[in-house]
Amino acid sequence: MKIYLLRHGQTDWNRDGKFAYNKNLVLNKTGIKQAEEARKVLENLDYDLAGLFR
Repeated sequence: MKIYLLRHGQTDWNRDGKFAYNKNLVLNKTGIKQAEEARKVLENLDYDLAGLFR
């Protein structure tokens, strides 16, 4: 069994070293690019289950 972990892309709060637990922050330009790159990797993986952890 393989386990892949993926963290969300960058937000302005992440970049500035702020904690944003339970905040609904949007991705900045870097975070959007990171999400697009992750999509390219994930679409080529063979997996049976995906989950969201908060």
